[in-house]
Amino acid sequence: MSNLFYNALCRNESQAKQLEDDVNNGLTPFINYLNNSISAFKNKEVVAKWRPLNDRKYEITLQTKIFKIIPENTVEIVDDNIGWYELQLDEEDEPFVPDLTDPLVIGKGPNRVSVSIPHYNLREKDDRFEVNLRDYEQTIAFFKNRAVWQGYTLTLVQCQNLLDEASNVQLNGIRVQHRIVNDKTIKIYHHIVPSRDELTIHGIEVSFCFKSQFSADSLPSNAIESNDSWIIIGKNQPEVPNCITENVTNAWLRELSISNLSGNGTSLSNADFEISNEQSTRIITAKHKDAPQLKSVTYDAWNLEIKLKEHKQDKWIQLIEPESNDDTGVSALDYFFSDNARISDRNGRGNDEYKVIKSDSEERRLLLSKKDKRSESVYPNDDVIKALADVSQLRKQQDAIQALKKAPTLGNFNLLSLFSDREKMVWPTIRPKQANEQSWKILTDTSFDGCLEQRE
Repeated sequence: MSNLFYNALCRNESQAKQLEDDVNNGLTPFINYLNNSISAFKNKEVVAKWRPLNDRKYEITLQTKIFKIIPENTVEIVDDNIGWYELQLDEEDEPFVPDLTDPLVIGKGPNRVSVSIPHYNLREKDDRFEVNLRDYEQTIAFFKNRAVWQGYTLTLVQCQNLLDEASNVQLNGIRVQHRIVNDKTIKIYHHIVPSRDELTIHGIEVSFCFKSQFSADSLPSNAIESNDSWIIIGKNQPEVPNCITENVTNAWLRELSISNLSGNGTSLSNADFEISNEQSTRIITAKHKDAPQLKSVTYDAWNLEIKLKEHKQDKWIQLIEPESNDDTGVSALDYFFSDNARISDRNGRGNDEYKVIKSDSEERRLLLSKKDKRSESVYPNDDVIKALADVSQLRKQQDAIQALKKAPTLGNFNLLSLFSDREKMVWPTIRPKQANEQSWKILTDTSFDGCLEQRE
């Protein structure tokens, strides 16, 4: 008995049976192809290693500001060197010990001046002698600081501290930043403890008194001492008297290095990460895919936690060709780029599959996203991913052919007639229609989808 659907399409049962046989014979190669494909792809699993094409990047997002507190002390020099001169011997190799019984002679000729030196106007400092010649300053200047004592020729060098911008100001032998206010007053940008620190100007120790003084007691409890200054971390600028407060956040970020940081309780390694600037943002970059994942890092010197935000970029991966393929001569990686592939982690489950956003089969590149999320790209969780053949589309084709074969409709008649004997089929005569060439469009816009392909 012939198929009732074919009987409905044909004039008689004999014609219906012939058409059914022709369709069966014509569709058999397609049916065999689909059966073989489903059998080959079913349960087919291919694994591959991968590497990221774009390195993982993290933006440093500092939620607070970093302020540097520089002490500012205003001191007035108590000059106890007025009138005092150091005796510098012209012949330094000769030993010289002043004899107070012999006068010191300033200058030479009829205008020279002899000065008797009492014991309280002579002092010794660091193996050098100084005399107080107060009220003789003009005479000394007139004779250009030349003098004779006990036959020794001397140069009188003034010990008085004269402040100027080039003054060598030191605390405990260390040169410090300063600013001259006037010939007696100076601002020193360093913490000074009078009972501990020795102030020298041009190598000469001087006495001083404070006009204003920085005190470490005025600092908040979170202040961190750093060399000759303090660091305060907070959202607002601190109020500290007698100091200069600088916002050094950007400068500190520029100087930040990997060796200063730790993450997940372990010091970061320069072999795993590098730090750089991208426009105005400080970026930490993972050098390889095995580098630890980071959510935050700690600046060890201050125990400061720094939040990180993963830098937005497409997370392309490169598949690595396995050393051996199957005997078909086809690369195992081809399965990852087939239309019916399901990609997941090697140990992933069905609901952990990835969706292919973009692919480049020639370069073996994939851009993946989680199947249940938007098109935001992700890196796989495992070092190895697998591709499972998805035969659902092949099964749909199989179902469509079976439906066409067993239950055709009136709209399928012309399609089914293609399987009939050509010599027995009478097709309607089709007269060509003149094309209206004026309606043709030349593809000059290369952004039009398919334009480049049609030009090839």
